[in-house]
Amino acid sequence: MNTAKHSVSVAAVITDDHGRALLVQRRDNDHWDLALSDEVAAFRWADGTEVAELSDEAYAVRVLDALGDTAPPAVRQHDGKSVI
Repeated sequence: MNTAKHSVSVAAVITDDHGRALLVQRRDNDHWDLALSDEVAAFRWADGTEVAELSDEAYAVRVLDALGDTAPPAVRQHDGKSVI
């Protein structure tokens, strides 16, 4: 019997005409992500370099994929912290 666990997630990214993504900064851990909630302390537009600097790798790679206009959409595996 296979007891391996996995999860499926989908990321949506808001971009502007300048090739930047909209990021929000969480109040609880200061991480830069893309979900609006009571935990949001700030938001900002970020280009690809800033996304890579501000966000965790597992999150940043999804945003960078969206900024790159790849088709078809990218499918990636990750362990929650880094791309596998």
